[in-house]
Amino acid sequence: MKLSSLLKENITYEMISISKFATHVKTYCSEAYNAFNEIDRCLIRGLRRSAGINSNAYKIHKNGKRKLIDTDSRIDEFIEYYRINHYSHLPSRQKSIFCYTSIINTSATVSFGYGDPYIVFPIDGSKYFQSKHTDDFYTLHNRIFQKLIDKCKQDKKFEEKTIKDIIEYIEKHEEEYKKPATILNFNIYVIYNEIKEALELHFDGYSNLKDILKHNNRHEVIVETDNYYAIKAAEFIKNIALFYVSNKN
Repeated sequence: MKLSSLLKENITYEMISISKFATHVKTYCSEAYNAFNEIDRCLIRGLRRSAGINSNAYKIHKNGKRKLIDTDSRIDEFIEYYRINHYSHLPSRQKSIFCYTSIINTSATVSFGYGDPYIVFPIDGSKYFQSKHTDDFYTLHNRIFQKLIDKCKQDKKFEEKTIKDIIEYIEKHEEEYKKPATILNFNIYVIYNEIKEALELHFDGYSNLKDILKHNNRHEVIVETDNYYAIKAAEFIKNIALFYVSNKN
């Protein structure tokens, strides 16, 4: 049975039995399954009941670009542009889901503010990233981008320009901004460097799933995947024998 989601993501939920779920994740999600088993940690994310999500286990199909819930589209587009040009091997936020890591025990039932907690098994071949320094890039750095937007409103050449356009222009004319003729150019260049530093810190991180699981932090995990399996954390713990995952804690 398939349910079309009301969430602001282009995804479809296929309800499956717990036993079928266990068989599928061992077959199609062996990278995540083996990593969870070895390290005793998992990936977890919230799914909202308001979108009709109330079953115990799903195969989830993603269709295209992620729709934004609380991220400014201008910032989202710029981060994607920057990633493609500087860190193309890392997952795209626009094609990803966002998770956190958790110990595999009853503490995994803690919600992260986005609905009921589900343990997530991405299909094999998925791409992962977790920053060493940034827990949530948008929440942390939205203020810096907004400062740039507000400051550039005072310069007519930046009217109707995107963040990408503004950054590209400053990069091409950096010598001019290093020795600014005006206070405005000086202030814009200071903010530009704040953004560059924030991006360099953000993209310093882990891209191997086992490395991500080994580091006990609450930083978001970006997972670029077309399909993934999700099971209610409480149901996973209750049926843990089906998964042959050690439960030391």
